[in-house]
Amino acid sequence: MSNQLICVDPSGLSKSFTVNLGSTANKEKEEKKEGEEEVSFHFHLLEFANKVIINISIDGILDSSFRAPVPTRKVMNYESRIDLDDDNEEEEKNDGSMGFVDTSGELELIVGNYSNMKISIVAAQVAKLVQTKKPKETIVTIGSRWFGNGEEVEDSDFERLMFVLENVKKLL
Repeated sequence: MSNQLICVDPSGLSKSFTVNLGSTANKEKEEKKEGEEEVSFHFHLLEFANKVIINISIDGILDSSFRAPVPTRKVMNYESRIDLDDDNEEEEKNDGSMGFVDTSGELELIVGNYSNMKISIVAAQVAKLVQTKKPKETIVTIGSRWFGNGEEVEDSDFERLMFVLENVKKLL
């Protein structure tokens, strides 16, 4: 692992750093094993007034995106509450919800393979970590190839998750 220099833009909205893991520069090519090649991670956080976006590119690849709603039990559903074209105030929702929807903290897949449970778990843990420090809607975009296809369990899965969480924590 190399030392990280966290870069912060002048506006303070963005932070990022790069980590190289598994350097094999000192080994002969014949001695390389399948899981030992160097992997480059770029952790990037964008923070807005109502949203946090965290990008975790792995060897320059981002192929899965998830949305974690604001961590509250009830969120105002603005589409049902604000209707500028229709002044009919008598038309209320019959279910008594008054325009609120229950989000229950579910993670929503925006782009990616819905059947890869490993990357879904990683994204959920990253979103949960981010929302403990910054309770806002969170978008997590991550490269999934390093974690495998989601069908096989490997001994290194937990260590990989912890590596990602430790580095995300550095951005918060």
